[in-house]
Amino acid sequence: MAPIAGWAPGAVEDLNAEYTRWYAAFVERILLKRDEIEKIGGADWYNFVLSMYSGLHGVIASAGLGGAIIHARTN
Repeated sequence: MAPIAGWAPGAVEDLNAEYTRWYAAFVERILLKRDEIEKIGGADWYNFVLSMYSGLHGVIASAGLGGAIIHARTN
């Protein structure tokens, strides 16, 4: 964060482990709700959703993508 804007970075909370768990649980829910998802959008939509979130979980689990909360404070 640019000091010129009047803000400075504070504490950083690493959310990588939480994101990995959250996306793993989300993919499990997708698997469990296959019939419901297919009723709404068909098999192609289910396959797209499963592929999208399984892939995202894989990237997060392999540390290719992560997340954090950066707390800021005024100067």
